[in-house]
Amino acid sequence: MSDERRVIVTNDVDDFQAIHDRTVAAGEEHGGMVFTFDVTMPRRRDTVPLWVRTLSDLLDEYAQENALRNRVHHLL
Repeated sequence: MSDERRVIVTNDVDDFQAIHDRTVAAGEEHGGMVFTFDVTMPRRRDTVPLWVRTLSDLLDEYAQENALRNRVHHLL
């Protein structure tokens, strides 16, 4: 799952938290998971600038290679 070094961005916290927990418990790795919430990060055309700015700031904060590997980050 971590071979492609991709981070999942999703608002499906329940399902993906469970996937994270199972993956880590099995000793496997993933590229990282970023959880969003419709209240603070609505998925609409007019919020695209918010998404770009927020994800850009996150990438700046976690600029090191694999900085989010096996981690869950909540965008509040």
